[in-house]
Amino acid sequence: MKQYDLADRMTVVAHIIELLHKNGSWCGETHIQKAVYLLQHACHVPLGYEYVLYKHGPYSFDLSGELGSMRGANFVELVFPLRGYGPSVSLTNTGKSVFCRNEHAVEAGINKADLIAAWLGNRDVKSLERIATAYFVHEENPDATIDEKAGRLMQLKPHVNDFDAMSAMRELDSKLATLAA
Repeated sequence: MKQYDLADRMTVVAHIIELLHKNGSWCGETHIQKAVYLLQHACHVPLGYEYVLYKHGPYSFDLSGELGSMRGANFVELVFPLRGYGPSVSLTNTGKSVFCRNEHAVEAGINKADLIAAWLGNRDVKSLERIATAYFVHEENPDATIDEKAGRLMQLKPHVNDFDAMSAMRELDSKLATLAA
């Protein structure tokens, strides 16, 4: 499958932002980062972002830069729904009109985005970190047992306890077939 170009990537990211909001997400950058990571890796959508394991799980500096470019072009804006909390990312009217015109080019990515947004939409940052890191661990060694993967998750993220690590690995395991289909 051919890797998406910049316009296609931004269209998928814009769609993810809209879907996350529709699924009850705060839609901060962490939500977008984890949703795009799982869309690219677990659903095999050829976005081409490079990810590293960072503070709160897999993170793409490239995606962060593109979100900044989208903001600079007035396609997205930061809104502060609650005082004392970080920003939420929303599409502007300009962004909605620009990206609606390109959705046909990335239909497969958009269809899979629905699954990811429904799964992650209402989660908090800690839960997003566990799920995305669980997939990162799964990619490292897909043949490992769930116990081994949970152990590796806790090794990478020492603040994640055994129960939460096992829960994340089991949840991921149950979603993998649906995401890859």
